This record gives sequence, structure tokens and C-alpha cells, in this order.
Amino acid sequence: MRKQEKVLPEHDGSGDPVKAAHSLGIDIVSQYWEEVTPELVEEAHEFGMKVIPWTINYEEDMKAMYEMGVDGVITDRPWALKEYLDSVGEKLPPEVTLDLPYHLEPDHLELPEEKAEGGMDSAY
Repeated sequence: MRKQEKVLPEHDGSGDPVKAAHSLGIDIVSQYWEEVTPELVEEAHEFGMKVIPWTINYEEDMKAMYEMGVDGVITDRPWALKEYLDSVGEKLPPEVTLDLPYHLEPDHLELPEEKAEGGMDSAY
């Protein structure tokens, strides 16, 4: 028996990722940041969906996403995002210190020789 595959439904032929995601009951649109537009953010919000683009690593791009009203971002540089959000007066949750097998500091360059257990090496 052949396995059935889920296919994004055809709407108006526009290839609109927000409408396609909404029709499947998806509540977050996570596009590459260069594909995010003010219109995409507005449309997603009209459907009650969140917009969380990836991978925003530079302040000018963080600023653009912030000004568009995205609901979150994915970044390889969380310290830079924190600095930017602090600079615009965003209230952030308190920092939490974790004992993790990898580092999140901006100057971290070395990688461990062995793989961490339990999936804790996803930052490598």
C-alpha cells in the first residue's frame, strides 16, 4: 500500500505560504528572514498566526524584523539580539544561567571533541 503524502492545498494559485499554513491549522509562520515582508506579517496576524523568521544575526536585520512586528526570531547570536532589544527598551525575562555542554558567548570558537548525550549538542 502506498503511503499518502500531505500536500499543501491549492488556493488561488498565488502560492501564499500564510494561507496554505493557516488552512492546515498551523499557527506559526517561520520563513527565512529575507522572505518576510510587512504584508506577510500583517496577513499572518490577521489569521491569528505568529511570525518567527530565521536566521537573523545582524542588528540592522533585527531592527527590520522588529519594525515589521514579528513575534520572535531565531538567531545564532542571542547576545546580539539581547543587546538590540535592550537598546529599544524591550522588557526581557531575567537571564538564567545553565550548565550546558556548549557555550553561548560571542567569542566561542572551539568545538568539543565528543558528541554530548541526550541531544544537548544541537548548538554545534
